[in-house]
Amino acid sequence: MEKNRVVILGGGISGLTAAYAHLPTHDVLLLEKSSTCGGVMRSFTKEGFFFESGPRTFRTNHSPHLLQLVQELGLTPEIMASSSQSTKRYILGGKKLQQVPSLSLMWVFLQAMCREWRAPTLKGDESIYTFISRRLGPTIANRLFDPLTLGIFGCDARKISVQSAFPQLKKWESIHGSILKGFLHSLGKKKKRAKLPFAAPLFSFHQGTSALIDALEKRLRGDIHLNEEVMAIDKSKNLLIKTTQDEYLADKVISALPPRTLAHLLVDVAPETADLLFSIPMTSLTIVHIGYKQSLLSHRGFGYLVPTSEKERIMGVVFDSEIFPSHNQKGQTRLTVMLHGNCKERAEADARDALYRHLQIAELPDCVHVAEAWLPIMEVGHAEKMSAITNSLSRELPQLHLVGNYLGHPAVEHCIARAKKMALI
Repeated sequence: MEKNRVVILGGGISGLTAAYAHLPTHDVLLLEKSSTCGGVMRSFTKEGFFFESGPRTFRTNHSPHLLQLVQELGLTPEIMASSSQSTKRYILGGKKLQQVPSLSLMWVFLQAMCREWRAPTLKGDESIYTFISRRLGPTIANRLFDPLTLGIFGCDARKISVQSAFPQLKKWESIHGSILKGFLHSLGKKKKRAKLPFAAPLFSFHQGTSALIDALEKRLRGDIHLNEEVMAIDKSKNLLIKTTQDEYLADKVISALPPRTLAHLLVDVAPETADLLFSIPMTSLTIVHIGYKQSLLSHRGFGYLVPTSEKERIMGVVFDSEIFPSHNQKGQTRLTVMLHGNCKERAEADARDALYRHLQIAELPDCVHVAEAWLPIMEVGHAEKMSAITNSLSRELPQLHLVGNYLGHPAVEHCIARAKKMALI
């Protein structure tokens, strides 16, 4: 019996996972405009220094879908545990690094938790900053959740929806009337954990995150067309996908494209959906990878984040050489500096200035690589907007389905979970 054709638009982790999930039931074709798959999730080596262009670590106890995929792909032997130092994290305060949790911040947090159960509940979505300030106080919002939000979502906690970013916190408030009560109730539930040969909180792969991308590509074999950009989508009984190289009929189409890229393709065939996709705001950040041939870090750990109140150009620094030392060569120091906005021209200077002031690193780097990234901003009401997009798409173009980091939490685990579900539709 001939299988239905599914065409996947975009070869990032979401697109690759969706394609892989459809292999048993569909004739699969994945279209990727660049010469490689993976999107921002790629490992690379420059001048003898190993770096990750996007995500570099995964949480061991919070990655069930990822670990299942790893097992299916035969990658379990390639898993690499993070070092014991990776549990140490810092926040910049008063221009100095302070380990988290500090005694002073922990005392404020404990006091806030003791009072939190009496705070009134509030229905509906709100920003992370408003939610945390309301329940735990402005000090915790400013000193803890503000830098945490910047580190995860690349955006101010005052702009990001708590319902989309930290739905569990909002759920605990809604059901139990308190974060504390919800947390205590969750402790009584037994969760099935993946069996791994280590107990480290984070993991990656010996060859970096590219190992996952390469394994998915290998399973898809000839079902991937590289250097082929989608130019148009025509609506008929079957969807017609027009690219720079050819045309393809599809019974089902899954888009893993960025929202605005897809919106341009839908202006004529699904105008309501296109308008909603255009309304999703994006934020830009600049990434500076810096390598030194010697050990220079005065602090051991995962890295540090910078609260908005510090008024710094940078958002934070990841100590890559500390998290996975086996990726080092001869005592290297490898750092990734994240900066606000698109500032490639002055990025290296700003990064080196921050490293000098915060970490006392004055040496000239032996390797520098500058790149930019764009992330969706999950504003207050984001979940409702995503629901509206799903509804409008079902009316205008029911054969088209969406995956990607803008639909909900952008973590790789969540992207994989959403992409796997597409095979059930």
